[in-house]
Amino acid sequence: MHLACLGETWQAAVIGFGGLSFRNGVPELKPHLPPNWESMHFRFFYRGKQYEADLRQDYNLLREVQCNEESTT
Repeated sequence: MHLACLGETWQAAVIGFGGLSFRNGVPELKPHLPPNWESMHFRFFYRGKQYEADLRQDYNLLREVQCNEESTT
């Protein structure tokens, strides 16, 4: 398994199904979850801040997470 392929797979899931994009320096979500998926959850860093996305069929949540040593390891 090539490690670069894992990053490509993560991006395909998060950008494709999660609908993650960036507009005017702010992350936003426009998810396209398949009907048989109940949820999708992921974290990412953008411009020095950590974010957490929780996507469900009936709602979406995107929030900034306060980083500390425990959450980054």
